[in-house]
Amino acid sequence: MPIRHHDWIAHPAGRTPDKVALIDLSSERRFTYAQFDARISRLATHLRDPKLTLRKNFSVASATDLAGAAAS
Repeated sequence: MPIRHHDWIAHPAGRTPDKVALIDLSSERRFTYAQFDARISRLATHLRDPKLTLRKNFSVASATDLAGAAAS
């Protein structure tokens, strides 16, 4: 079964949640697929907030300090 583009983190998070998905090269901190998927889900939930008044097909870019974000 092909993986849809928006599931490229969710799919491995379900199959191998403890596998390393991301390594922050500056701090050498490792993030598992489960941790990365949880952060993505929280961001997506925030972006769906009607108070943001984002238009359909509006592009959003995010730059996050992953070490600080994962600690919260």
